Amino acid sequence: MLALYVAAMGLSGSILVFRDELETLMYPKLRGTSEFPHPWADLPTVAAKIRDAYPGSRLDALYLPTARLHTMLAYVSGKQFLYVFANPVTGEVLGEIKPNSSWLEVVANFHLRLWGGKAGLIANGIGAILLLSLCVTGLLTWLRARSSLHGRIGIWTLGMIFCWALSGTYFIFPTEFTAAVNRISPVTSEAPPVFQLPLASAGPRPTLRELIAKASAMEPRSIFTGVSFPATEKSTWMIFMARNGDPRAMDYLYFDQSTGTYLATWRRGDDRSAGDKLISAFAPLHFGSRWGFAMKFLWSAAGCAMPLLAITGLLLFWKRVQRVTRTTLE
Repeated sequence: MLALYVAAMGLSGSILVFRDELETLMYPKLRGTSEFPHPWADLPTVAAKIRDAYPGSRLDALYLPTARLHTMLAYVSGKQFLYVFANPVTGEVLGEIKPNSSWLEVVANFHLRLWGGKAGLIANGIGAILLLSLCVTGLLTWLRARSSLHGRIGIWTLGMIFCWALSGTYFIFPTEFTAAVNRISPVTSEAPPVFQLPLASAGPRPTLRELIAKASAMEPRSIFTGVSFPATEKSTWMIFMARNGDPRAMDYLYFDQSTGTYLATWRRGDDRSAGDKLISAFAPLHFGSRWGFAMKFLWSAAGCAMPLLAITGLLLFWKRVQRVTRTTLE
């Protein structure tokens, strides 16, 4: 069973490494195939057009285009959750994608939740922990199998598989993992601030344009990239600012939805300790997303090696069982 899990995680992960490229091929109109010319429509105007297109639904978040996604992306909640795409120049809605509506979404759901919802997510976390144990025991017993195909593949891919298993454990059990790391080195930049706010008061409220202008004035070296809208009467506005223009280092500025008062900044990825650096490294190490196409190809190839490891490992185990059985009978 564990061998089947290892093989399935390797194959699905090797596909998802190229998720951006595959989605662009599948949805060229929605994602855009090249950068749109400036000037872009301002984000409040685009938000209004999305709300008009989806009456009765809630706009949760809206993002400006990036190097990987050339259109604006919105998260819309209603009878069902939707990914909605908008033209960044005109603000017009281009279309939507429903979760699990494509084979790639199905693969992603399997890779994260094993098609089992919350129970599948927990089972996947347990599988990641077992994969960690396989890495450790494989290294300890490598000398005995070093001349076999299993041993040769294993020693070359051990580091990557260990990183995937460790980061996968963190993604599924982030609270417990962070608490364990925090005992060794403080983790200061990965936990968002927590607020106890009263219900939003009646009366005029700050506009999105005002909040974007305030956040941009507070962070003059950063670039505005998106916004999260208040989901309830006790929620806050959250303005996304790319620190020093780097989308991999994001600051989240929180504002009171009633008064527009600045509350706090979550400087995610502002690594100050060894614990911060470890946690921040997990996403690029797991997805191979930071070092270009060559690294993605390497990550995908290593993922394809996991089924070979599972098959050759089972063969070695079966040979060992046969050898022990023959010895016992003799």
